[in-house]
Amino acid sequence: MDAKSFALAFSLLAVSGLSLAAKPVKPPSEQLRHERNQIAVVTVQSVAKQAVTVEQQQSLMGDAFNTITLHFDPAAKPELVKGQQAIVVFSRFQKDPMLRDVWVEREKGPTIVDFPEVPAAWFPVSDSLKLLLSGPNKAVGPEKRVDAALDLAQSNDTANQYFGALELFLDEQLQAALTPEHSKRLAAIVANPKTSEHHKELLMRVAASLPVDDSAWLLPTARQQLTELGVTYDLASRKPALALVSARLIKERGNADDIELLASLLHSNAPAVARAALAGLARIAPEQAKAKAEAALAKGNIAADTRLSLQQYLKTGKLPG
Repeated sequence: MDAKSFALAFSLLAVSGLSLAAKPVKPPSEQLRHERNQIAVVTVQSVAKQAVTVEQQQSLMGDAFNTITLHFDPAAKPELVKGQQAIVVFSRFQKDPMLRDVWVEREKGPTIVDFPEVPAAWFPVSDSLKLLLSGPNKAVGPEKRVDAALDLAQSNDTANQYFGALELFLDEQLQAALTPEHSKRLAAIVANPKTSEHHKELLMRVAASLPVDDSAWLLPTARQQLTELGVTYDLASRKPALALVSARLIKERGNADDIELLASLLHSNAPAVARAALAGLARIAPEQAKAKAEAALAKGNIAADTRLSLQQYLKTGKLPG
């Protein structure tokens, strides 16, 4: 999978509401270490409209070079300043547009590869990112890689934040190495008002892989997120995905204190959120679930798909699939 395919696949994953067990995309460190890519720490020498000339300071993967001119899509231009240091991932190759599994040299020369949600694979220099991009190392166990990914997720740079969150979300080995101390760090990042909704969603899904006792913060956090988000979202934003992961956490871990919150979510304009709320009501308060469904139908102001789900539940007693 090339970088553009990676970006597309993750975008589809991010809006699909799939569980952690159904991730079809490899972690970013593995994707960016594609055999046809090169990774280096560089210093910017000069900047042109569609290219940047850099001097290599350290090779993390691929052949060494003194200076090289790297091209980029003007629509995806990273922030470039002469003298700036960065970690860059670039390639001299691209997939043949006609032949499957055939790679050809890029006509315009070496090009910075794409990376989802940021302009390009151009990152501020950090030891944590160098560790993750340097590849397998027996001296660096999964716990150190978890620490490195959390350092990035907790940084002030958007590209590094996203890299760290995505690395944790997509690497099952890192999830298996999470400890209660890591869970505390996840909680702090999610609680930070500067953390984006997308990053919160990813990190809450990561924390959900921990035993309940090691992630007790998730339930009150899910309640807070749903209270703040309300029931009407911009469906093109990340809000529905954050609402969905929060509703599913309450569905699985909630109690009688959550009945009214779940009932309010039956009016969500995102049907998947409403279905999760209905399932939560059926688990927590089966004797009240039908009454809440009837009340929502009577009140109206619910999505068409939600109406069908509630009607099916009231008719058959079965939750929608």
